[in-house]
Amino acid sequence: LGLPSLLTYKNVTITVLDVNDNIPVLDQLTYSLSFPENVTTGTTLLTVVATDLDSGINAETEVSIVDGDPLNLFQISTSGVLILKNALDRE
Repeated sequence: LGLPSLLTYKNVTITVLDVNDNIPVLDQLTYSLSFPENVTTGTTLLTVVATDLDSGINAETEVSIVDGDPLNLFQISTSGVLILKNALDRE
């Protein structure tokens, strides 16, 4: 770590899509995390968990990043697993 230690904050908007009767519910309203800038690409950073009161195929949800990632640093699977897609700028 350099001295003084520097921090950068990034807000990324993630949307949960659902087309049925019940609205999906996230296990957290807001997710916050921190990790070192030298974290390896492909590392899982967090998992967004959404539940839906519909049944069967109607209970399926899809998660995606819709805003806040102009450098394409992150990737999220439709099941909500967020990974570091590209290396962070370490300058």
